[in-house]
Amino acid sequence: MGWLNSAVQVSRLVRENLTNRALRFNLVLDDVSITHVAFSPEFTHAVEAKQVRTRATPSLEICLNMVLKIAQQTALRAAFLVDQAIQEKQVIHLSSLTRCQVDEPLSSSPLLCGRRVRRGALS
Repeated sequence: MGWLNSAVQVSRLVRENLTNRALRFNLVLDDVSITHVAFSPEFTHAVEAKQVRTRATPSLEICLNMVLKIAQQTALRAAFLVDQAIQEKQVIHLSSLTRCQVDEPLSSSPLLCGRRVRRGALS
């Protein structure tokens, strides 16, 4: 409703000003109607530029929230990669132990999981 009140006020001011100016030339105005409103090119350009800036530039709070979300996602990804590396290391270790047990039974090989057996001790 604010713009409607402003439009009524602008219309009243225009009517009063035109009526007063016309009286200086001995003219009486019965009715004044605004049929067309135009703004200077500079004003129009300034309004359009402000609209573009407002739409194109997010607020500082929005930017900070985006940076925070990116940082959280990066930290989660790093934690995932660390967990993945630990699991891969465990898999490699367990598969090497399993391979030693299957490939080289104690009774038939002088090697015990890649280590030579000497006089009952591992070297």
